[in-house]
Amino acid sequence: MAAALILGGKLGDRSGRRTYYMIGAVGSTIASVAILAAVGVRRNPEATRH
Repeated sequence: MAAALILGGKLGDRSGRRTYYMIGAVGSTIASVAILAAVGVRRNPEATRH
């Protein structure tokens, strides 16, 4: 983890922090959607029973 922070800091200094901030935000969003798709959404299990 520490190595990734150092590497990320150096890359951010070179090409701009906003670029890596956006990569992290988009990556986090994609991962969240993938987890949601894998698990599924069940707010009310009674609503799916017939």
